[in-house]
Amino acid sequence: MRKRITIPFAALAVLAVVGLASEAAASGFYVGEQDSVAASRGMAVTAKLMEPSTLYFNPAGIAFLEGVNVSAGFTAIIPTFKYSDPDGLRKSADSKSNIIWDPHLYATYSFGKKAAIGVGFNAPFGLVLEWPKAWAGQQQIQKIDLKIPTIYIGAAARPIPRLSIGVTLRVMPATVMLQRGFALMDSSGNPAQGSIELSASAIGFGASLGIMARPVDWLHIGFSYLSQANFEFSNGEGKFTLPAGFDNTLFHDQKGTTKITTPDTLAFGIGFDVHPDVTLELDYNLTLWQTYDELTIHFNNDPTGQLSQPSRKNWKNTSCVRLGLEYKWKDTFKFRFGLVWDQSPAPNDTLGPELPDADRLVWTIGLGYEYHPLGIKIDAYYLMTNFLERTVRADVNPAFPATYKGMAHLVGVTLGYGTPGKHEPPAAPNVEPPPPPPPASGT
Repeated sequence: MRKRITIPFAALAVLAVVGLASEAAASGFYVGEQDSVAASRGMAVTAKLMEPSTLYFNPAGIAFLEGVNVSAGFTAIIPTFKYSDPDGLRKSADSKSNIIWDPHLYATYSFGKKAAIGVGFNAPFGLVLEWPKAWAGQQQIQKIDLKIPTIYIGAAARPIPRLSIGVTLRVMPATVMLQRGFALMDSSGNPAQGSIELSASAIGFGASLGIMARPVDWLHIGFSYLSQANFEFSNGEGKFTLPAGFDNTLFHDQKGTTKITTPDTLAFGIGFDVHPDVTLELDYNLTLWQTYDELTIHFNNDPTGQLSQPSRKNWKNTSCVRLGLEYKWKDTFKFRFGLVWDQSPAPNDTLGPELPDADRLVWTIGLGYEYHPLGIKIDAYYLMTNFLERTVRADVNPAFPATYKGMAHLVGVTLGYGTPGKHEPPAAPNVEPPPPPPPASGT
């Protein structure tokens, strides 16, 4: 006699796809470090960034560049997360430390000091998170692989010399895969283990608006707005693996659909050239996550209705504060530092190991070198993200009580080129010229 499942599925596939979709929308694994100069300043670059990557951070900035500017590079990301049971009932586990290679490329061209255009490519969402086999949370998540490369097309104009306005169009093809296990029980009451692998793809579109102003030579003010992006996952596939002899009436391969919307993001920045060789900037970012309150999955062949059920998320709006410093030595070497405080959008009652996010403290350092006669630059940085320890207990999150710790190390390099002799000179201090010498007296 064929074995059958006696434990209800209870929306296992829904929860699995929820994990999948939350990765596609999660600021917890949003990788904003898409340029070595910006990353080494803690991405406090909304008000001032004299690099072609400003197309991504604030498109208004490309109008303050001159001539042709190109940059290309990569960031190597190594995230690790640690799980432990707050009650000591389950075995602790560490995620595997996979290296994620994240490329970036930008090119801009300026029409005098009036306008500019630009194109770019990067991957601001990217994650490979894998937990050990047979760990305590294998029914929550085993592996996630997310990729959302993004293409940028932008333009900016300076209606007056000290003000620039820019826009970009963003095209984002997304692919994601999630794997997890689930518990089974045969007709004799013996436990067994099955697994499901879910994969999907979609294309999202978005836009951004940026403004940069320089009221005086030493003061920089910036604002940028990143719109929502809608992803229609209409071709998702769920593949089930069951032990030999189990009935697959409910657990059979089938397609499903869902949709998610990334949040609106606003950034405000103010920068100061406190010295001709020193720039300091403070940024504030607001991410409107409150739109992500629920996720619903629809399966094409679900006669029982057990699979197509909504899942509550109730994410909250988050704030982020960034501080960046750049010191230029002999107009050739640049030393950079950054400090960031960033909030997590996920509340305790919906937090899970597919997204073990937490408030983050980030610090970063960087070094740049420019050879002016040829317009060639090289920049590098190191960044460390410390995810603050976070505990959710059974009375708050009965699905999977846990304590999470996380750390991420990022190393990046960017090569750049700018038209020789076209870089903007540093702001000069306001110093009154000396008075002319008195005329010589007659003899």
